[in-house]
Amino acid sequence: GRERGEGSREKRREKKRASRNRKADARKAVLQAMSPEEREAHAKRVKAQVTQRRLDDQASLQRAYESGRPRVVINCSFSGTMNGKERSSLAKQAQMAFVAVRDMRSPIQLHFTSMGPENPAHPQLEAIGAFSWTVHRHEGCVWDLFDASQLVVLTPDAEQDLEEVEEDKVYVIGGIVDRTVCKRQSYDQAVDHGAACFRKLPIKAHGPYGAHPILNIDTVVNILAEWWRRRGDWPGVLEQCLPLRRQAREDTKAVRRERNRLKKQLAGGAADMEESGSSDASSGSSDSESPGG
Repeated sequence: GRERGEGSREKRREKKRASRNRKADARKAVLQAMSPEEREAHAKRVKAQVTQRRLDDQASLQRAYESGRPRVVINCSFSGTMNGKERSSLAKQAQMAFVAVRDMRSPIQLHFTSMGPENPAHPQLEAIGAFSWTVHRHEGCVWDLFDASQLVVLTPDAEQDLEEVEEDKVYVIGGIVDRTVCKRQSYDQAVDHGAACFRKLPIKAHGPYGAHPILNIDTVVNILAEWWRRRGDWPGVLEQCLPLRRQAREDTKAVRRERNRLKKQLAGGAADMEESGSSDASSGSSDSESPGG
């Protein structure tokens, strides 16, 4: 299983490399067709566009930092239970969550809690640049920083679905990365600190068939930001935001399960027909013998 997974990952990496190479070759061909003056003008135009995009991105981040809503908190207090690889993955997912909000120019206000130097993931978060992002960073824990009545703890262990994203709520995402899923980790911590509102993303109700409820941190942030942008449409949001590889894998499993179910059903039906046929054959031979008796 592990070898097959590595092979699949390598194929995805190779596909991305091939795509990047094709785009680079296309850009090179366009530039080569230009005169020196056209290339210079093109370079200045691209540079100006990149500069303006960065300024616009930063302005959006600053607005969200100062007055953005709703607030989304990534609770980074679980890294003591993770190994080094998992802590590196936590840092990467945190970065991707920040990038998602930046690139969407979302009004969501991002908070990272339990970010003190005693956090075992501090070196990984620092190395990836987390302390330079335009987000709210807190050394304290989420349960001490916000009014408990505003908190909505997002966890796959919740019983109720999240129906809508509300402006005045604070959505708490567990900063948990573990290769072997530990159930109720985020839920139990929240209960211990008096949290009362628990919700799960409505993946079973509105997501693609067979999709898994346990998602990366950045995927959850992306889902919340996209719902807020659309002001609804869970099926559309989940279709857009759930990773294609996750959908494909779960859809494949679902198809396989359905195929196996049908095979069993057909096998059972064939057995019934064979048994029925044997019974009829016995009855027929008995009847054919009776006239001659």
